[in-house]
Amino acid sequence: MLDTLNKRITVLLDREHTIGHSYLLPLKANPTLEMLADIFKSKIIPLLQEYFYDDYEKIQLVLGDNQKPDDSTRFIVKKANTVKLFGNADIDFPEYYEVNSAAFEEVDAYAFL
Repeated sequence: MLDTLNKRITVLLDREHTIGHSYLLPLKANPTLEMLADIFKSKIIPLLQEYFYDDYEKIQLVLGDNQKPDDSTRFIVKKANTVKLFGNADIDFPEYYEVNSAAFEEVDAYAFL
């Protein structure tokens, strides 16, 4: 998992920003999905947000979200319903993404890591 994340980070950014094994050390004492979810939510995702300056398309690539069949297992999901928010405004809105908290508790969410 860590190897895959780091290979993707190296290609998209550089090798100086790879994630160290210490992020996953709590799993040694508590090897549960809940612990993995907590590590991703509280450590890995914020780190990737910082590394990629909130470029969520790249963060999705690092997390393998682009390979997942539906939003239920994607860590980052696109919320592009700007028409609901603003009506038919003649403005090019940037893509809007959010962290899908429910995905962290799904085993299948980690399948492409």
